[in-house]
Amino acid sequence: MSNTNDISQIRNLIFGETIKGFDERFSKLDDEISNINKKLDRLLSQLSGEKSKREDDFKQTDNALKEVNSQIRDMKKELLDKLNSLENSKAARLDLAKIFSEVSSQLGNSEQK
Repeated sequence: MSNTNDISQIRNLIFGETIKGFDERFSKLDDEISNINKKLDRLLSQLSGEKSKREDDFKQTDNALKEVNSQIRDMKKELLDKLNSLENSKAARLDLAKIFSEVSSQLGNSEQK
């Protein structure tokens, strides 16, 4: 047994520091990877929150634009209706003016006779 113990001690003396160095490096790498994963998780969470916020903002903007578009259509229709009404009123006035003119000329002609 002493032979096995001696071999173990020799192996430990030769490779002990190297293995200890590898263990320290691996431990540091594990810590760094863990920190990076935590940062990535936080960033993904922030990104997800930001995405949701942007989607909500987009929906609100889209709804507002639809509302404005609807109001513009309503105003356009109202203006066209008023324009048609004014044109009809103007045409009616012109027709009335013609009638008065004809009546006036007929009255004038009848007075001259």
